[in-house]
Amino acid sequence: MNSNGHSHEVCASVWLDVTWLKPIYADPRDSVAEMRRRAAEGRERRERWAEQMAAEGRKIAAITREIGQRFGRPKRQREMQAAGQLPPLGSWNWYDARFMIAECLGAPPPEWDDRTHSWWQERSHYLDAVKTVADVRSIPIPDWPRTPPVAKMLASHARWVEAFPDDGGGWGITYYMTQPGGAAVKSINYPAFVDLGIFLIGTTRFLEIVGGDREMADALMDKCFELSTSYTEFILTLKDESFDALCGFGGDVTCMLSPRLFDRYGLAWDARLFDYVHQAHGTPAGIACNYHSCGPSVHLYEKWGRHPHQRNIKTIQTRLLPGTVKRLRQSLPETYLEMTIHPQHFDLTENTSERIAEVLWETARDAEFRDLHFTLIAAAHEPAHLERLETSYRVCLDTLAEINEHIATT
Repeated sequence: MNSNGHSHEVCASVWLDVTWLKPIYADPRDSVAEMRRRAAEGRERRERWAEQMAAEGRKIAAITREIGQRFGRPKRQREMQAAGQLPPLGSWNWYDARFMIAECLGAPPPEWDDRTHSWWQERSHYLDAVKTVADVRSIPIPDWPRTPPVAKMLASHARWVEAFPDDGGGWGITYYMTQPGGAAVKSINYPAFVDLGIFLIGTTRFLEIVGGDREMADALMDKCFELSTSYTEFILTLKDESFDALCGFGGDVTCMLSPRLFDRYGLAWDARLFDYVHQAHGTPAGIACNYHSCGPSVHLYEKWGRHPHQRNIKTIQTRLLPGTVKRLRQSLPETYLEMTIHPQHFDLTENTSERIAEVLWETARDAEFRDLHFTLIAAAHEPAHLERLETSYRVCLDTLAEINEHIATT
């Protein structure tokens, strides 16, 4: 399964949203007692749902669980877990650095979505007074520990650690990144320009500036760099966090940059961040880096292959578009590919069993049967969807088993 620095196996995980289920999770805004109560109630509700599915003769809960158990992690990572080499980093779910930085600069606090266990920010009207390059340059760098949003965050974290002392106590800026070969390494996350920018001044306005006002965009990138690095360094003072990899290349909306704009605001940001972390933290020239681009990014594959730190990019998350993975593998031959199957571009509810199996095999083959993970996202909006998804996930399970058997015997 592991040879020549590669993980010769295909892994997968399931993200299934049953929209009427109304799951319960611990709310980081709550008291210690309420966090514990909701966590226990949430576990009970998930167990009851699995029991209900079994009583109705549905096997979807068992199938998705089996996918995770058999294929969720590479073999090397499972070995590291069993040896105690991957201690928990914490699941405290306060809103991340992008939200925090925007709120410290005057944006309203984000709203908690109890159904999805996540935060949402309406991004259309922030920093309206910022209209010129001089205005951008005058945006202050907050004294982070003295801001009210940070005070709320610190109080929430203290309650969470008291409620769940075995959870790891992390601050949400490190995570385990899978490298070629399947091993995990702890990565530090700096907010990227294209992500932080839309939180600061709104999505539409940010993209209009990047696409049409070069001087303003350059100034905004400089300011985002100050904000991203200063906030992350502040968080690092809260806990002695070691890290061996860097996250901050790309960003959620990288896919929306043209190749020309990507050179100026994608590659340039990545190179600048790489140099900064090397100087600030003494990281080695060969440090592993993570790349992220949420949406369809085929137009950037060639650019990724000529990235100034292409050899450092050891992991990437991006959208799976059937028929394109061979080009991606050619551009990033030494990278662990984490490919997202998303309903927007390949719907497991709508596609036939034959087509699902065909896409999984094609992708595995084009990725050279190594260093590959599928994230199988689907949503069930009515009971009829569960029937179709049970069939689809069974196909995924069986096909993953066949692919890995093929790898093991060749």
